[in-house]
Amino acid sequence: VSETERELLKDLDRTFPEHPHLNTPSGIRSLANILAAFARHNPEVGYCQGLNFVAAVALIVMGNDESAFWLLVGLTECILPRNYHDTQLINASTDAAVLKLIVMRKKPKVFKHLAESKVPIESCVLHWFVALYADALPIHTTVRVWDLLLLRGWVVLHEVGLALIAIGKRKILSTRYPEKLFNLLSRLGAIVGDDDSTLMKRTTSYRFRLQRVRKMFEEQNRELAMRTR
Repeated sequence: VSETERELLKDLDRTFPEHPHLNTPSGIRSLANILAAFARHNPEVGYCQGLNFVAAVALIVMGNDESAFWLLVGLTECILPRNYHDTQLINASTDAAVLKLIVMRKKPKVFKHLAESKVPIESCVLHWFVALYADALPIHTTVRVWDLLLLRGWVVLHEVGLALIAIGKRKILSTRYPEKLFNLLSRLGAIVGDDDSTLMKRTTSYRFRLQRVRKMFEEQNRELAMRTR
């Protein structure tokens, strides 16, 4: 067993353990097969925590290992910036930094409150981007987000992020302690519940310009790359 396989095996039991498709030996084996196949297919990335949730939702939706594998490949290699899930997570971290800028411009009261509380937005929301919201939203909502992602591209991830923060604005502004704020922001997807209509309406109302978001991404990516040298 390779080091990559050892790492992914650790996460299997923590991936939607109550879902009927994944709480059986055959379901866990299927998830392991998909992740191991992806690691061999893309050795530059291998395995990254968060991909287990992406692969799991893909398996639930597609119903078989091969189709789930190719959905995982399509999402990570055709929609997202290159090597989004590599060991340093530079591109995923860049997206988190871009969302921070968007919040600063679109929701200044929220941004000011979090800044004054010394709560780093990008640290709270990084897992949203790494797992494509699969570990933050109900599965049926994640599937709707992925539909938009496949239709309109990677900019949708930022629209969903801003929509979540907009929906949670009142709770965020009424929360005072940094630790509680950090936990609230990290788990903001829980406020969606079974009814995701508000989130989807908010998301589709934004329609960010791809060129503008790409420019922000490139600027933040350069800054982040310089800091991590």
